[in-house]
Parts: sequence; structure tokens; C-alpha cells
Amino acid sequence: MEQIGYQKSQGEIRFPHLGGLIKRRMKERRVTNSEMARKMGVTSQTFGSYLKNESLQFRILWEAGLALEYNFLADLMADLPEKVLNSAASKFQDVILAQAEEIKDLKKEVAILKEVLKG
Repeated sequence: MEQIGYQKSQGEIRFPHLGGLIKRRMKERRVTNSEMARKMGVTSQTFGSYLKNESLQFRILWEAGLALEYNFLADLMADLPEKVLNSAASKFQDVILAQAEEIKDLKKEVAILKEVLKG
């Protein structure tokens, strides 16, 4: 996955330019500003201002994702620093670990079933 363009905040903290992120995904999917504005129920001028903003309300990002049928949250999660993404308190990480364990168990079961069918 390509890295998201970053803007500097105060100090060393960096964050993605969300308007630019939406703009890139629109370009990939060949969706115009006016089409996005219509799908999101805002004027073209309002939507154009969204694209210029480095920070957007969650609602705007959510609606843009629905309009494009694209998961912006996955992009943002993938770009989190490793120490944040793999935090022990992360529910997301817990789900991944549980699914990995389930996959491991299912692979064992498949191997056993293949042996039974051969016999």
C-alpha cells in the first residue's frame, strides 16, 4: 500500500493530508469533484474545500469512503507507527492474533482430513 502524504504538525508529530488522500483515490477511480459532491450531498464548492484541508471531520472522511466505496480507515491504520499499531491494548491486533490462531488450527484440520481421505 502506498504511503499517505504527510504534513507536519507542531513538533515532530506528522499526520496525513486527508483532503489529498481523498483526491488521490478519486483520481484512481476516475470520479469527478461534482460527482463526489452530489454523492455526499454537498455543493461542489464545499467539496472542493474538503480536498484542500489536511484535517477533516470523521463524518466527512466516512461519507467520502461510502461515496467511493473505499476504506480510508484501512489506509490510515496501515500508516500508523509500528509501536501504535502493535500496542498490546489494540483490539485490532487482538483480532488479528485470534484469526491467525484459528487459521493455524484450520490448516491442521485440513491436513488431517486429507490423510483420512487418502487412507
